[in-house]
Amino acid sequence: PNGVPQGGASTPRRGEYPKEGREPFQGLFKASSRPRDISAPKSVPSKEGKEISTRGNYEKLKFKSGLEIHQQLDTHKLFCNCPSILRKDEPDFEVERKLHAVAGESGEVDVAAQYQAGLEKTFIYQRHKENSCLVELDEEPPHEINKEALKIALQVALLLNCKIQPITQIMRKTVIDGSNTSGFQRTVLIARDGYVETSQGRVGIDTICLEEDSARKVNTPSGVHQGGAST
Repeated sequence: PNGVPQGGASTPRRGEYPKEGREPFQGLFKASSRPRDISAPKSVPSKEGKEISTRGNYEKLKFKSGLEIHQQLDTHKLFCNCPSILRKDEPDFEVERKLHAVAGESGEVDVAAQYQAGLEKTFIYQRHKENSCLVELDEEPPHEINKEALKIALQVALLLNCKIQPITQIMRKTVIDGSNTSGFQRTVLIARDGYVETSQGRVGIDTICLEEDSARKVNTPSGVHQGGAST
């Protein structure tokens, strides 16, 4: 099956703590304030040496958690004109591939990529002629970014009061766990520093990104990881 271009996520902005006397996030986590099965300690020591309960006291702990929200877009693929259709019927053909870790811009190989490379897995990708081309096999340069997907990402950014980036650059993130056929995932930073008003106060939005979706895993035979084609 083939993946779908995926709109990036909104994330609470780093460094934003509720001001004194104003608790915009209070009450949002009532349903999950008591973990069902968790091995975390029931209390932690404070700077003064006193024990602070970890249950329901995120404010005392100065705990802050962000959310990364993904939304698939109903468009063609992000860097070619193939339709984004997930299929479960028999593929027209399959491609067998091994992915290798290489150094990034820093000159170093990512630790997670090194680990995946050490597993020496073989990936088999299923392809259909109607919704797959050479771009996702990394045998043809990517086409111009899908304008409909870009427009949707910009609209979402404006709705969330974000600052649109004056220049967008397509970044490549090394991913060799088989979920991306080319060995990397393309991501575009669209906007930053937004917010959304809620009944509990303003929630900051760190970034809005537009990126390729990962391949769907079909099955995992003994010694083989088999997945679908992405982009």
